[in-house]
Amino acid sequence: MFTKKFLATLVVIFCTYYLPVLSQKFDGEVLLSEVIKSAKERSLYASEVNWDSLQTSLIKQYGSSTNMEQLKPALSEILNALRDHHGSFFQNNQRIAVFTNNENTRKTDRRSYDSEIWQQVNYDSSHEFKMLDDTTGYIKLVGIGPVDIIAEAKKLREKFEKLAVQGATQWVLDLRYNGGGNMYPMLQSLTPLLGDGPIGCDSNLKGEKSFEREVKDGDFYYGEYLAIDLPESKTKQSNAKVVVLLSRYTVSSGEIVATSFKGRANTCFVGEATGGYTTVTNFEPINEDLTMSISVAYYTDRNGKIYTENVTPDIEVPFKIEKEVSKDEGVQKAMELLKNNLKY
Repeated sequence: MFTKKFLATLVVIFCTYYLPVLSQKFDGEVLLSEVIKSAKERSLYASEVNWDSLQTSLIKQYGSSTNMEQLKPALSEILNALRDHHGSFFQNNQRIAVFTNNENTRKTDRRSYDSEIWQQVNYDSSHEFKMLDDTTGYIKLVGIGPVDIIAEAKKLREKFEKLAVQGATQWVLDLRYNGGGNMYPMLQSLTPLLGDGPIGCDSNLKGEKSFEREVKDGDFYYGEYLAIDLPESKTKQSNAKVVVLLSRYTVSSGEIVATSFKGRANTCFVGEATGGYTTVTNFEPINEDLTMSISVAYYTDRNGKIYTENVTPDIEVPFKIEKEVSKDEGVQKAMELLKNNLKY
């Protein structure tokens, strides 16, 4: 026969160890409802979706899901309903659901993509800074993943400053290998070329502006948010000649860097139209395991032009991977333009 003390001990053990487990039971219907509520409130394209119909349909199909694996198709269906090809869902920092309905994409760009080049772009973590001649600095800025962004910005700025000390007064900014990532170290490292003042903002479907992107005292601000505070650069080259190289593999944050140079004086764009991921995406935790990243605004340049599709070059040059920069057709065209004072 159990004593009262023993029974009391069992109650304590149950409450301590088992109730939390029961309370964390996966509830597909609740989680779907939370995702839909958040997407409805924040998505750039929310006004285009019949949310009541979507929620009813998804809960009927996936509301009884007992784990995230079973719920994945529903998450993709939400992105498909939004027609958000830039959206994703993440579980424990791993992408688990993306836009899949390519027959109903917003993108009008139907160019093909070389899978080998795409792989190289996405896994190329090697920025490159070098002198092309006595006065021309070359900056190859690739995508930036989860890193210490302050340390990364310092490293990039130091390499830029080194080229300036070596005599660089005109520049080739190569974004052709930039597959996106964290924009803050990218833009912070380039503020000596961008100069103080507005460099862009966000826009919604109605063209209403928000969250200005601006350089103040040499630091990049997104709205009022300062992610990285570096000592102001001694190099002031906001009027220097710059040729920006683009490719169809330039996407996301690579495109936001490109739009930040649109409207800048003494700037020319060479290459291919970018990949067409010109939306600001948020990262919103739904719960401790699931994070939603969806489009919430379009990129807009300093002159107010909204980029709903991609960023286009002034001069088209097909992109080919060339290990020797001196033989690169895009770089050769850039050097020709710089020599001719950007006249074309």
